Parts: sequence; C-alpha cells; structure tokens
Amino acid sequence: MTHHYLHDCTHECADCFKADPVLCPDFAYMTQPAAPRRRRVYIAGPLSSPTCTGYLQNVHRFVVADRMLRTNGLAPYNPALDLLTGILDGTFEYEDYFAPNMAWLEAAEAVYLLDPSPGADRECARAVELGIPVFGNLNALLCWARGEDPPA
Repeated sequence: MTHHYLHDCTHECADCFKADPVLCPDFAYMTQPAAPRRRRVYIAGPLSSPTCTGYLQNVHRFVVADRMLRTNGLAPYNPALDLLTGILDGTFEYEDYFAPNMAWLEAAEAVYLLDPSPGADRECARAVELGIPVFGNLNALLCWARGEDPPA
C-alpha cells in the first residue's frame, strides 16, 4: 500500500510538524491503493564489441530500450549500466559482470532481447530453463505486460 500523508491539525503545530510530522498529535494518514506493480524485465543483447565506439553504441541501444520500457510502465534491469562499475573499478573480467547479472535475470518476469550474441544467448537459455518468457519484439512484450494477446 502507498501511504499519502494528510496533515489535519486542529491546533497550531508548525513547530512539531516541521520537526517530525509523526509527532504531531493530530497528524493522520490515509491509505490509497498502490499503483499497479511494474513487471520486471531483463534487457539482453550484445554489449561486447571489438571497438570502443561499437561498445558505446551497444550501451546506447540498451539505454534507449531501458527508457522505452520505463515509459511504458515496466521495471527494466539494464546490464549495460555495468559500464559505470567498470569505470570505477576497472579490474573486473567478463564473468565478474555476467554472474551478478544472471541473478537479476533469474528474478525477472520477462526478457527483452535486442539482438542475439554469445552472452545474450546464455541469458535467454537460462530464462527458458526457468520458464521466463523471452521477447524479441517490443509490442509483444508490452501486450504481455498488459495481459493482452499480441497483434496477429
């Protein structure tokens, strides 16, 4: 449940409210229904590239996909953001990134596959083992998330 706080004082309590609204004797809250739960979607696709430019273009594709999923009410997990960890640490090897991401994939409710790659193929194979649906089409994924049949 989401709590929305409503301050309904019958006395002047600016001091107690500013310090801590819960301490006000007339402070009340009302509960409103929570927004629909966002479905967890793991983004899979090629990240590795023989060139730095290619890698950054792949990261860009993941970020664009992440934004599309978020703006459509989903909760994406974007493994391309490991770029930031790599910048801060710089000593991790491929599997040091891949293994923790697989734990997030296992918690996902769906996988959005941008394009095949050796890593994405491993991720999708694991998703299939776990019964997690894999979508290569954004419209089909969005229909699934809304509980609708995909267009024919």
